[in-house]
Amino acid sequence: MKKETLQARIEKHLYTKGGKLAKKYEDVIELLNNPDRIMRPIYWRGKGESLHDGSANLEWGLYILGIDYTTGNDAPRGGKNGYYVKLTAKGRRQVADYNK
Repeated sequence: MKKETLQARIEKHLYTKGGKLAKKYEDVIELLNNPDRIMRPIYWRGKGESLHDGSANLEWGLYILGIDYTTGNDAPRGGKNGYYVKLTAKGRRQVADYNK
């Protein structure tokens, strides 16, 4: 996907009415800037006090941009901390021009 096309989609779908990136979609941009990274959108906040789950925002952001991704869980017993989202080979090709 061309850089201009992806940027237009980001501005159309992930920006607020004020023209700024919505805070809940910051992980999407982080993953697009580092396509080889494995994102773990579920993590403990503070001193183990509350569990933050940003997986729905991350997956929805990638879906509406049309970026191919996969999910999985690599925790030994399937716990929430093992949940991850990463771009597939097709997804990395889609954002290759965006990172240049």
